[in-house]
Amino acid sequence: MNAKMITALSRAIMLAACIALAAPALAQNNAEYPLGPGDKIRVSVFNEPDLTRDVQVSADGKITYPLIGEINADGKTLPALADSIADALKTYLRQARVTAEIVEYRPFSIIGEVKSPGSYPYSPNLTVIDAVARAGGFSDRAAKKKVFIRRAKEVNEVKYTLSDSTPVRAGDTVRIGERLF
Repeated sequence: MNAKMITALSRAIMLAACIALAAPALAQNNAEYPLGPGDKIRVSVFNEPDLTRDVQVSADGKITYPLIGEINADGKTLPALADSIADALKTYLRQARVTAEIVEYRPFSIIGEVKSPGSYPYSPNLTVIDAVARAGGFSDRAAKKKVFIRRAKEVNEVKYTLSDSTPVRAGDTVRIGERLF
């Protein structure tokens, strides 16, 4: 092996190690993520390929799944949903081993003084600054010191200091206010 090959191999090993270290953190975040309307989930049953499918949480917080019909998913975590489906499948399968994973998160919305207000796909660890960037950046009249966020399922918005660490969650509505001259 020459020096270039050794360097490339070392980089590949370091990248693989970084991915391996980050994967459990992402899996843990998903394990605690509360499902809600608009989330798309892949449900898999071990050794039952006909029961593996993608389902979307409906506006009323339910999913429709073969053999068991509708099941409530709203507010449940992925492990809790998998357990509920496994329990419901016990009538048909002796030992149903069910897993659930997020395929697509419900979107967040950003309105106010941004160049392209609208709904955008959510991704884990999204911050207000990331959300503004997805919306094309601040408009010329944007107030850049505070942000208003209405969390999913809440009525009132809350004012936050605009920083690169202010989190946005799936289903949130972010409002960038207009600055006073």
